Amino acid sequence: ASLSENAGRVQQDLLIDFQKPKVEVLSLQHVASQGGAEFVVYRAQDSNLSESGVRVGEAFFRGYKAESMDPSFAQHPEIHVALFALPFGFDAVKQKLAVEASDSAGNSTSVPLHFRIATTVQPNVASKLTEKLLTNKVPALVESYQHMAGRTDRIPLDTIEQQVAAFKIVNEDFRALLEKKLQDLAQSSDRPQLWKGVFLKPMPSATSSTFGESRNYTLKDLNGGHSMHNGLDLASVANDKVVAANDGVVVLAGDFGIYGNAIVIDHGLGLFSLYGHLSSVSKNVGDSVEKGAEIGRTGQTGLAGGDHLHFEFRIRGTPVTPIEWWDAKWLQDNIDGKLAETQTQLGSGASAASK
Repeated sequence: ASLSENAGRVQQDLLIDFQKPKVEVLSLQHVASQGGAEFVVYRAQDSNLSESGVRVGEAFFRGYKAESMDPSFAQHPEIHVALFALPFGFDAVKQKLAVEASDSAGNSTSVPLHFRIATTVQPNVASKLTEKLLTNKVPALVESYQHMAGRTDRIPLDTIEQQVAAFKIVNEDFRALLEKKLQDLAQSSDRPQLWKGVFLKPMPSATSSTFGESRNYTLKDLNGGHSMHNGLDLASVANDKVVAANDGVVVLAGDFGIYGNAIVIDHGLGLFSLYGHLSSVSKNVGDSVEKGAEIGRTGQTGLAGGDHLHFEFRIRGTPVTPIEWWDAKWLQDNIDGKLAETQTQLGSGASAASK
């Protein structure tokens, strides 16, 4: 409406792309277990490919070019791999399990995966609290929680009832904050495969608590809350040597709330190992570690009632059982063998094409 006919101009470059990414699953899809890890090799092609990976329910496990595991795949940049976790309770009928790929223009493709999901039963464990544990552990952990959560109110610890209520806060609310930090740490990683071969048990030991225990804490008729045990508790002798389960880079070292003194190692492709309740830590963030190298000593720091090692495996922050990774046959059948079979298929295809 201006009499002087004012004008403005904006120039914007746009990406015009009407083609969706092409996705093809190449590796075998067999039986997978809740609480376990899985691996898939797939082809994702698009001139503007921006991201690909596996969707498991609401979680996304980003994929990598296969050459991040085997340099011989450099001539096949369209071949990708993804390591992913199947959480307890995952239902393939009601929840999504698929390879997804998207391009810079926003086009996306989803190809369902057809693993047969084996149900894993979580043991229910009634964990009895003791007044000694409440007295020795809860006050310091409450203080640490308030500092991390930014809370300035007083959490009372004057009576047994208040101490159990405070334990519930530590066990549930503090644990949730630490879970978020582990998730953020895992999501920020972009390292290729660093591990070599089968993983080590971090110490010769007996297993005192198993992976996936559903724990309900009580003292008499007082409710101390609920949690899931995301790893294994390994025990032998006090102050025992703890070694790195495989090659990787230390991404967390030091006090970590209910885990006490802890170390987290990034093994690449989104795979992490966690070592908790340590009496001492001998590595720093950023250190590269080799399989079998000492990283600390067992202890009873954090929310531990006795000297032991709390040991976890996580993929992009989702806990998985460590036992699979100690099994050379499982690694061959589920990871290395799939990659080798794909390489054979590509070689056969090249030979056929040359004829």
